Amino acid sequence: MHMLTYKITGDDVPVSDADREYIEKRFARFGRFSKGEHHHDVTVTVRRMVAHERGHAFKVEVSFNPAGQNYFVSTEQKDFHTAVDVANNELWRGITGSKGKKDTLWYRGAKKIKDMLKLGSRD
Repeated sequence: MHMLTYKITGDDVPVSDADREYIEKRFARFGRFSKGEHHHDVTVTVRRMVAHERGHAFKVEVSFNPAGQNYFVSTEQKDFHTAVDVANNELWRGITGSKGKKDTLWYRGAKKIKDMLKLGSRD
């Protein structure tokens, strides 16, 4: 069973139970990247930014460490829910993109070894 532990904090922003529930619901899909019976932390920090030109904005920072990998995203949006959604999508893109790159490197290396074995057997 894949277990995620959420550490949700608000930096000068109260995080309501509804906000916590929204964050946990949005990031629940990352449980599939957890291996074995280990608990993996999803750390979410919410900040309210005051920018003189744009008005108030929310900054959401998320860190996730599955299987020895470290992923971190940060986004600043006008709305809390939009900031959570953008951070969620960026984190998903980062994890799935690096997985594809790792698989590609593995297959390229395996192909090189196979080619070297073929060359060696011709003698």
